[in-house]
Amino acid sequence: MPTLDRVRWLLGCALVVETTFQFLLQAWSQTVEVFLFVTIVGGFLLATFIAKGFKGLVGIVTDTWTQRLAALFVAALLLTFLWGDQSSRSVLALLRLPTYLIVVALVAETVREEGRMTRFAWGMLSAIGLLYALALIELVFGSDVLGLQCSKVEECWIRSHPRNWHWPGLLGDNHTVVGADALSWLPPPHALLKSLRATVIGAAYGMNRLLLFALLAYAVGIGIVLTSERRRAKVLATGLVAFVFCGLILIESRSTLAIVVVFVAFVVLAGRDRRVRRHVKPGIWMSLAAFATAMAFWQMMPGDSTSIDRIERTARIYRQGLEIESDQTRLANWALARGMFLSHPIGGAGFRSFPPEARKRLFGNRPAPSDISGGAPLVDQAARGRVGYQNVGVHNGYLEVLAEAGLLGALPFLALLATAAALTLTAIPPLSESAATWRVVFAVALVGILTINLVDTHTEDRYFWIVLGLIAALENWQRAARSGKSGNG
Repeated sequence: MPTLDRVRWLLGCALVVETTFQFLLQAWSQTVEVFLFVTIVGGFLLATFIAKGFKGLVGIVTDTWTQRLAALFVAALLLTFLWGDQSSRSVLALLRLPTYLIVVALVAETVREEGRMTRFAWGMLSAIGLLYALALIELVFGSDVLGLQCSKVEECWIRSHPRNWHWPGLLGDNHTVVGADALSWLPPPHALLKSLRATVIGAAYGMNRLLLFALLAYAVGIGIVLTSERRRAKVLATGLVAFVFCGLILIESRSTLAIVVVFVAFVVLAGRDRRVRRHVKPGIWMSLAAFATAMAFWQMMPGDSTSIDRIERTARIYRQGLEIESDQTRLANWALARGMFLSHPIGGAGFRSFPPEARKRLFGNRPAPSDISGGAPLVDQAARGRVGYQNVGVHNGYLEVLAEAGLLGALPFLALLATAAALTLTAIPPLSESAATWRVVFAVALVGILTINLVDTHTEDRYFWIVLGLIAALENWQRAARSGKSGNG
């Protein structure tokens, strides 16, 4: 591998790791996070310029149809800034938009040769697993371990708490262990569950973003299991996915149902390609092992405190004909976004225009408080006047694009998603068996992002663009296969 090519490969792997820890790094120091990202992107651009010249530098951003449509979508968002919210926060968000195109190019170039994809997937899976591990460490030992403070210190578990603990799911409803030295580092389950949203990772990332990371870890874990020939690698990937799935039990989000959608998508999509179909059994076994581990962990947790319990509780409430305040607030936000689109169908209300409109609806002429507290979802807190309007989102990525960019942004966005779906859903005979397998994995990752985007906004999440970068790499593989060139480097 040439030196410059190796440098670009290392920078691509560094981007995945930096993206995983982006918000944790921002909690430590916004300056440090920006410096790391600029260093990675700047190094990639410099190495590309040296290797390919200015023409090659421009070409990598529009090399595939995925990248061209992504550039068109970003251009539409940039244009809508002219009549949108032009506050300092919006300007900063605007400056980030062009960097997403570089992210797509960086990923596409990193795995231009399909033989590198497995190592890239290991980087993503390991980084996400480590983030979940840090979340667990923060829960058990307190945020002082990470050199940070909880958003609500009184709700964070700290090691100096009493050593008595209670684990009803495992030892019976009334069993309490007093002064158990071997287990004294464990918090009571109810304290562990209560404190997740108050920890730095819980507050900085949000529950739905942690879910998104889990969906991506699951997808690339499947890819590793299906393409790796070593049993040790398959077992390790399965263990990491199972560990992340246990973390899903703790986030107490109904959106964890998306994992079922992604599993079904994997089975259906893998079954459509005969080359992948004969390898699909290990992926199913990996999924079942991860699900079984998570369910066993759920049984150990106290009742009415986990994601599964919240799903059951929600179903019970709606069967009784009652309403949930956070759901009504979200529905009101969706209605507001639809109204904004109908009022400005062509160009939308403008980039970042939804938060000010939501502020008017929630607070009227009263100033919105700016403090953020852990606990209830942000939309709930905003409705009760506990957080600033800048934290109130549409909680639906598609409605947000429609409301803020109208058809001007929605049409290229839908074209981008349709193209990405078509590329990952269409079996191309010239592709190698390994590339065909990764094609299914990319489709599964895309399904996960599109599903979670129904209840949150991830169009400006860097991992959304990393997945698009992988799909752009798939286009390169298809192009190489048609021309008869090898895709294995």
